[in-house]
Amino acid sequence: MSSRAMAETIVCGAIVVLGLVLAVVLESYTPHELAYLAGIALLAIFYVRNSRARAPLSDERRALPAVVWLNLALLVVLLIVNYLYGVSNRPIGTVHSMKSSLDPWPVVPEFTPFYLGFYALIVFTLAYLATRALHAQLTTLLVAMIFAMVIGLITFVIFQTMVPPPTIEGPEPFRSMLSYIENDLYAGNYYSSFPSLHCGYSMLLAIAWVRIGRPVLSTVCVVFGVMVMLATQFLRQHYFLDLVYGDLLAVAAFAIGWTLVERRPWRRNGAAATREERAVAQV
Repeated sequence: MSSRAMAETIVCGAIVVLGLVLAVVLESYTPHELAYLAGIALLAIFYVRNSRARAPLSDERRALPAVVWLNLALLVVLLIVNYLYGVSNRPIGTVHSMKSSLDPWPVVPEFTPFYLGFYALIVFTLAYLATRALHAQLTTLLVAMIFAMVIGLITFVIFQTMVPPPTIEGPEPFRSMLSYIENDLYAGNYYSSFPSLHCGYSMLLAIAWVRIGRPVLSTVCVVFGVMVMLATQFLRQHYFLDLVYGDLLAVAAFAIGWTLVERRPWRRNGAAATREERAVAQV
């Protein structure tokens, strides 16, 4: 990967990290939200620029492929459904509990950096695919994320569950991070736990990195995604069955996204494009 593209990817992720730090320090969700939106917007800018640079010359200018416009539209849809997640996290009717004998986990505040870093991992992964103009893989991931979120939202509405908040304890800065998660990120609302979309999205991101196949970077990101899943348990944000449903939903969502985007017969150049993308990813 070129040093310029890697730098752009890191910048997008670093913006989200900075927003998370400010959010914890200021005890306000606003820096978190603005940084996440800024990271998405910046990766979209990089995506357009890099895609145009790789596009063939046409009428003395480089025209953007249709797939770029599709992915930009999917980014907007992703932001919309993510917003609806916050709207759905309110008491609606009967509230259920998915607690089972598999949930004796203690609270381990040291997992908070992974739980919050999940947002940076999303932007970093999308930025990597965007800066490398890996169009098909980006489309597949976006479609899968949107599908997983929509099914999650439907489940939240028809079968609402909750997980009681944990006791806020532990050494600093982990205690402050846990306090931010409970009091500012979720603002006292815990009604959207089944499925765990932290786990579902982490599974989708892990699949994306396995496909990218960069030995060191992919391994680091996959391990980080696994730590996010563990964080949902050791911070008592989700029960074990929430994790299971989230991961199963992610696998199904990826299968649907891959089938629609990369396997369908109408995508005549799909196989060739995927081979080319894999070659580009190794550069």
